[in-house]
Amino acid sequence: MRFRLTTIAATTAATVLLTSACGSISPAQSAAEEFESHFTSTYPDEVLEAVTTASGKWPWARGDMSGSLVLADDTSPEQLATILDDVTAWTPEENSRYDGVGVLANGLCLSSSDPQLEHKHLLRDRLYAEGLALQGTWPCPTWLSGTTQYTGTLTELMQDTETVRSLWTEADGELRVVAAVNTPHGAVDHVWTQIPQTAHEVLTAVRQEHPVRTFELTDAGLRVAVTATTRIDELQELADGVAGTDLIAEVMQGSLDADKAAQIEELAAVVDHVRAVPGVTAAEVPLPGQLVIGVEDSAAIRAAHEAATTHPDLGAARVEITLDAQDPEDEWARHRYFWAQGGTEEALEAFLALTAHDTVSFVSLSNTPAPSASVNLTVPLADGFAHLKPALPDGLPVEVSGSDALASVEFTAARTLAPDDLSSRFTTPDLDQLASDWNAAP
Repeated sequence: MRFRLTTIAATTAATVLLTSACGSISPAQSAAEEFESHFTSTYPDEVLEAVTTASGKWPWARGDMSGSLVLADDTSPEQLATILDDVTAWTPEENSRYDGVGVLANGLCLSSSDPQLEHKHLLRDRLYAEGLALQGTWPCPTWLSGTTQYTGTLTELMQDTETVRSLWTEADGELRVVAAVNTPHGAVDHVWTQIPQTAHEVLTAVRQEHPVRTFELTDAGLRVAVTATTRIDELQELADGVAGTDLIAEVMQGSLDADKAAQIEELAAVVDHVRAVPGVTAAEVPLPGQLVIGVEDSAAIRAAHEAATTHPDLGAARVEITLDAQDPEDEWARHRYFWAQGGTEEALEAFLALTAHDTVSFVSLSNTPAPSASVNLTVPLADGFAHLKPALPDGLPVEVSGSDALASVEFTAARTLAPDDLSSRFTTPDLDQLASDWNAAP
């Protein structure tokens, strides 16, 4: 029989350490330690992990504490029932509010507060009897979250659906799965045994043709939101053909909200036009009136900007252009340029110059009627500040941060700066020297 240590998402897999200024732990923290000690020592062969969350900062405050257990997959149904009763009935010696939320085994949480406890108990017994475990995980809740959802990829959910279908009979009643799915991102709320296989096939077919933003699968059918495109009718025809007669599938523009989808559709032609520009890696409308473009390098920025801002269907929409910032402190950092009607076009030239600068690790620049820029340097502020002068147009409010901790300065760009034109919120740099270096720069 297989053993598995499950990672519990959205819970704290070790006790949350919260202490007061004098070092005393709170009653909730003490209760969490007591919970872990009691259950790991009482059931050493069954308990793989004690999962607790605790609130409360001060030793005189009661706080809240919740506890659950991850059990070995081969824990017998009888022993599991005994442990679940113990978790539910256990009370801490400390003056803390306790919630014994349940136990998790074979990927499935059994919680005394779950309205589906009887059905989940039956499912877990059958998983145990067959030596099986879910591919995804349906974790236990905490005092922070009263309910939880099955989590896993769409492929894992479909595999688990086949497993549940093989173990469940009509006479067992209705077991619903509420899931937060990734790859692709989406939500499921459906009678578990009745999830149609064609739902997976529709999503796979649509994703092969066009990026999917999110989806929702319910008893009423499947709704799929794709990134904005003029090909929506073509994608709908594809979905209908794959879904067949057993599933109602609807393909929507950018959002599962019908009103937002209608507004996003207004920019569909712009998105398709921009997406065709060489060097553009992504183009989508995450919200009505907002076009976000990803480019692979700075060489594609100008062409992407031109394609978007000159398109007749853009209207009053705002445009954001992003590219990898290659910030050593943040692997997810993206340079960002924000464009809106009425802003100054010289802001684009500043953005291009800054992203090409060898001492700049991050730029966020807006050309809106109230333009501004934020720049991070790869070198100390004193070493890199003046080198930015050629790239910054007069009148642009700027914040520049150096690689030295908390060293930053705010100012409005001009060909000549006085020390009083500079200000700093953190460690105050030598403003006189910064102004002198700036003025000496070409």
